[in-house]
Amino acid sequence: MLLFRFLTAVLLMTGINCMRTQLQDTSLIAKSKARNHGLKDSFSNYTVEQVTSLIENDPELKEALNENLTSLNVEAVTEMTRLIEEHGIDFVFSLADVQTNHIAKLRFGIVKKNLKKVKVLQEKTAELKSNGAKDAAVFGLNFMHLFHDSEIGGLFGLIPENKTADTNASTTLLETGTLPSEFTWVGSAVQQEVQNQEQCGGCWAFATSEAISGLNYIQNGVSSVLSAQQLISCDTRNSGCGGGVVSYVWNAASLFSPAGYAALTPIVNEQTMPFTDGSGTTSACPASYAQGASGLEGVKAITNVNVANNANAIQAAIDNNPVVVSIYASGDCFQYYKSGTISSSSCSSICGRIDHAVFGVGWGSWGTTDAYFLIKNSWGDSWGESGYVKISTESACNGDGVLQVMEAISYPQTTTCSGCQGSSTNVPNSSTNAPNSPPTETLTVSPTSSGGILSITCFLIAAVLCLN
Repeated sequence: MLLFRFLTAVLLMTGINCMRTQLQDTSLIAKSKARNHGLKDSFSNYTVEQVTSLIENDPELKEALNENLTSLNVEAVTEMTRLIEEHGIDFVFSLADVQTNHIAKLRFGIVKKNLKKVKVLQEKTAELKSNGAKDAAVFGLNFMHLFHDSEIGGLFGLIPENKTADTNASTTLLETGTLPSEFTWVGSAVQQEVQNQEQCGGCWAFATSEAISGLNYIQNGVSSVLSAQQLISCDTRNSGCGGGVVSYVWNAASLFSPAGYAALTPIVNEQTMPFTDGSGTTSACPASYAQGASGLEGVKAITNVNVANNANAIQAAIDNNPVVVSIYASGDCFQYYKSGTISSSSCSSICGRIDHAVFGVGWGSWGTTDAYFLIKNSWGDSWGESGYVKISTESACNGDGVLQVMEAISYPQTTTCSGCQGSSTNVPNSSTNAPNSPPTETLTVSPTSSGGILSITCFLIAAVLCLN
């Protein structure tokens, strides 16, 4: 015991000294940096009693904090430090309080809880790779795993549609013809950069505005990035950052439903109305953008097309234009995703209620049977494969696909452009566009940042050893 205390003291002093020489401000774990995802610390003002109640009502979090596993504690501290530094999350608390401060201990427990869960997924990946699955999904911690489940609800925002209530939505099984084994819109003018919805549950608006943008280029030859914020603020049938139904954006009027906002109102360029609701609070709609407003220069979209839920029909639809895809994203399999293809073998949480709208931009395959859909998310480009995910085309979840990826696929049938300016170029499809992979990005850490990570880590490891 005396030897253990001596070693702990040495580590503590080493941590203090390395921080003194490498950090200008030793009172803060992190300051806001460029890669901030907009997620905010909801617990900074929590009392000890409130934190205790939160832990008691989260059995997995409670178990993680009660476990005294030195190796896991050290790894959790290292991951906590890396994520804070890498993503620039605005946590502000004293480095010296990691052991005793209730907020710091809560954050540590959250990371440790997530680390335990991701290790289970990683073990499954190792097993699949050892059995020859070359593109098995790889899992790890990302920016959201510094946060409690109650803090990340804004990452989702899709409201499933009651399809029987709207006979105007036409389900179409497209003629497939002969399609190549791989195809993607990534890198073409039809497809734009990965966006970040932050804490706003406006995934439906990001996906639909991008679908309208892409189809406008295909049909009218005008390349533009249309405003998701306009839909979030002004589409009164949907609920802004509180969520939305995809088809409500562009439905034609019928006996069962009114016309959608985009069917009546041009969607303007993002530069004209940029995204401002990352905090999760929906901004008011300017009067000049109210539904049916005249004089706006933008793009209308009308008539919802639902694609049949089989891989061939979906690939044929994507071959014509990118599509909006509804998926089950709140399970572990999607949240911890880093690379590779998510399949029915990847993890247990592949079936559930759809809760997130994303963008289908292509497909590919590994061998003759390992086909996947290429999907673009709206959680920033540091999630997944530079903002993208590959999901198997296999028929799982009662035919709705892995993560329900084939359950609800849709796009607008027609776009009209009023006052648009742009140039038309050849629009690629599977016959002209060579398949690409999602863009890759190498995260680099400057010497100053790496020094910060090292100094924080050495202190925190020493502090957490005292927990044992």
